[in-house]
Formats: sequence, C-alpha cells, structure tokens
Amino acid sequence: MTKHPRPTLIVTAGGRGGPGKTTACVILADYFATREIKQTLIDCDTENADTPACFSHWLEGKVNHLDLRNPKERDRLLTDSAECGSQFIIGDLPANATGDINRWLVEVATVELIRELGLSIIAVGLVPPGHGGAQSVVKWINTLGNRASYLVVLNRIDYEIAPRPTKEVFSDWFDNAVPALVPKVVSADRLHVIEFPNMEKHGMDAMVALGRLPSKAMAKDSPLNLLDKQRIKNWRDGIYAQFDSTGLFTPKEGSVPA
Repeated sequence: MTKHPRPTLIVTAGGRGGPGKTTACVILADYFATREIKQTLIDCDTENADTPACFSHWLEGKVNHLDLRNPKERDRLLTDSAECGSQFIIGDLPANATGDINRWLVEVATVELIRELGLSIIAVGLVPPGHGGAQSVVKWINTLGNRASYLVVLNRIDYEIAPRPTKEVFSDWFDNAVPALVPKVVSADRLHVIEFPNMEKHGMDAMVALGRLPSKAMAKDSPLNLLDKQRIKNWRDGIYAQFDSTGLFTPKEGSVPA
C-alpha cells in the first residue's frame, strides 16, 4: 500500500447567510491554486446559483455541483471527496444548512465512517462582528464535535479607519463561544482562529463584479485599476500568511491506497 496525503474535505460551517462563507472558499481556492496544490471545488449553494453570492461565480466553470437537499448527493459529498484524487476538496455549503443535513451528519457521517473513507475534515466557520455573531458556528461545532478540525475566521466586514482591538470587535467569540466549546466540546488543538482584515468596499466590489479569484483579479491582464489591485494583494497576502501559520493545509500522510 502506497502512502499518499490523506484527502481533506473543507466545508463551510454555520447556518446564517452573509458572514463571508463563500469569500472564505474563494480565498482558499486561490491559496491552493497559487501553490499548485490539487483541489476539487464543489458548490452546494443551489439557492444562490448564477449570482455573485455563489462559489461558482468565481471559478470559470471549474466546479462541481451538489444539491444537499437530495440524500444521495449528501452521500456523494463524502464518497466523491474520498475518491477524487485531490489533496483538498472545498465544499461551499448553503446558508441555513441545518435540518436534514444536521441529521445526516449525526446518523450517517460518523467518525468511524469518515475514518474508513480515509478522509479528514476541516470545517470553516465565519464569525462576523457583534453580539450573537458566533452562535451558528458554535451550533455546528457542537454537531460535528471531533469529526473535524476547525478554522474559525473572524471576519471584519465593516471598514474602520482605526481598527479596534480584535477581542473588542469579536467579544462574542472570545467571551462566550470559546468558554462554551473548549475543552467540553473540542480540544484547543482542534480550534484554529484567524482574522480576515477588511478591504475597502470599492476594492471588494470591483473584485466581486469581475468574478475572478483574487490572484487573477490582480494579474497584469486584469482590467482592475492599480489601486484596487494593490488593495486585493494586501488583503490576500495577509490572509495567506495566516493560513500558513495554522498548519492545517500542510498535507499529512495517511494510508490511502494509490
């Protein structure tokens, strides 16, 4: 049996829409692409199909689609990920992905099954500023438990001329969520926290309208102006450095057949 990196399924976690889950998928896809790491991209957000709010908008057709309302396609999220041959699989789940999906996670996608498939799972939860911003991420971590490792992204959505301290902006996460989760639900080593800085709105709007991954949006042939390209570069590079620091995206060897 030849040892290969264990495939890792990365899924967005959290029920509410708007905190930046798709943005996290976009920047992860860009991160792996620039490092020439083989990845498979799955858009499960059928409700936002063909809009800038969906993962597909950014991927120039290089994406698979699964409708998680269909039980067979929920199963395929795991089986296709295990068999696709990629090091990383990014699945952008729909907003309000609860109900049947939660039940499926509890009853079907067990720790034992995930291990037998040869998968690792990273759940990415986005926490916006303000009271209650962490609640949906906490619910998902309670559901997934030790099935996954977690990348919690504190997302500075609103632009601030003088950024306030992180623990002040995201007090709900630090004061309420972390004490409720560690160590009763997950051990501290499973929980990795990074922060997405804010990009000035017109820079983000320009990148969204263009519909290219960040590195392509700032390429020489991009129609964006030089100032917006610089904004995107600063934002991207700051996030990349934090991805590197987590150690989550260094492929780990596993006994997965060739």
